[in-house]
Amino acid sequence: MKTPGTRTHRPGLLQVLPLLTLIPLMSGCGSITEPLVTRWEGNLEPIFPSAVSGQVAAVSQFDRTEASIQIERGEVGVTYRWHIESGDCQGNGQIQGGVAVYPQLVPNEVGTAGGETTLSTVFEPKSVFAARVFRVLEGGSQQVVACADLREL
Repeated sequence: MKTPGTRTHRPGLLQVLPLLTLIPLMSGCGSITEPLVTRWEGNLEPIFPSAVSGQVAAVSQFDRTEASIQIERGEVGVTYRWHIESGDCQGNGQIQGGVAVYPQLVPNEVGTAGGETTLSTVFEPKSVFAARVFRVLEGGSQQVVACADLREL
């Protein structure tokens, strides 16, 4: 029971603040200003005459980025490729992680296909990225069939 005229000691903000700065360091983050996680997503828009659409999502943390894609309205029997690159759908940028890390997409009987990859790079906040889906043509050439500008969440 509290005695009249006495005060209960409560830590002030200035006493707690130094402890809060240790949380990122204890969780493996090298800097208190470095984000622990950045998330990105975008909607694939068809590029005429294609009807392919879908979604792309990515999460960056711990010096890597996990990315996934789901396409819809793909043609059965057609092989599609995809990648994420710097920049937006209006230009061409540098492929993130290299072409080989992105699995092929082969639509099922209803035209959907999905894939996942791990990139050994981190998508930095406020950067600009786009995901492109390509149809593999005879002779190995590719035609862009859909693109999504990724937005940071």
